[in-house]
Amino acid sequence: MTLLDPTSVLDASGLAALPGLEVVTGQLAPLITVLQVEQARRKAGIAISRPTWKNLVFTGGPGTGKSRAATALGRLYQNLGVSCYGNLIEIPAADLADSAPGDTAAQVREAVKVTGDLVMITGAHIWEDLPDHGQHLLRCLYQILTEARKFHGDELAVILSGQPGRGSSERSSPGPA
Repeated sequence: MTLLDPTSVLDASGLAALPGLEVVTGQLAPLITVLQVEQARRKAGIAISRPTWKNLVFTGGPGTGKSRAATALGRLYQNLGVSCYGNLIEIPAADLADSAPGDTAAQVREAVKVTGDLVMITGAHIWEDLPDHGQHLLRCLYQILTEARKFHGDELAVILSGQPGRGSSERSSPGPA
C-alpha cells in the first residue's frame, strides 16, 4: 500500500471485490485518502485536532450487501490503523427501539460501548415509525458518538443501515390488489 492510494486499501479489505458495490467503493475512496493522511500525520507526531468522522449510513434493500460491505469496512478500518480489532458487531435497531423513552440513552450507550470495533445498527428504517422515540434514539446516538470522539478519539465507529422509506406501516400494507 502506498500512501494516498485508496485502491490498494480497498483491495486489501475485500470491499473492492464485492460485486455490485463499485459505486460504494468509489464513494469511500475520498474517506480512505483522508484516513491515510491522518495516519501518516500521527506517525509523524503531528496532532490531529479533529479526526475524520468514520460513521456512515448504508441504505438498500435486503440482500444488497450492506452487512458484507460493513464487514469489509471493519477490516479496512483495521488495515488503516483506525480500528483496533476490525470486528463488526451488529445490533438490531428494534432492540434499541423497545426501550422505554427514559431508558433510551442508557440502552444506546450500552449497545455501542464496544470500542475498537465497528458497530452496525441494522434495520434502522424502523425508527421512522417512531417519530418521537426514533428521533430521541438518533439524538442519543449522536450525543454518545460526539462524547466518544471527544474523550476516546477514534475508538468508535457506527454504521446505521436500513431500507430507505421502509417503515413498518409501509411494509404492513397489503400492496396492490
